Amino acid sequence: MSKEYRETFGKVKAKKDALRKFFQRPGKVDENGQIQYTTEQHHKLECDINNIIKKYDRTGLITHVAKIEAKFG
Repeated sequence: MSKEYRETFGKVKAKKDALRKFFQRPGKVDENGQIQYTTEQHHKLECDINNIIKKYDRTGLITHVAKIEAKFG
């Protein structure tokens, strides 16, 4: 590896690390120093594909889709 390549690679890695740290979401830190993220769980059953398909089999309708047509301009 050339010196120029190592310097360029080091700069790219530093930028990636800086971006990763900048965009990192806040969360709790466990005993190992790893960040633990939390997500909302109250929509868990509504979003489960198995429950969506069971409801479709019973009713013949898929109700979780958007009611309004998407428009792109």
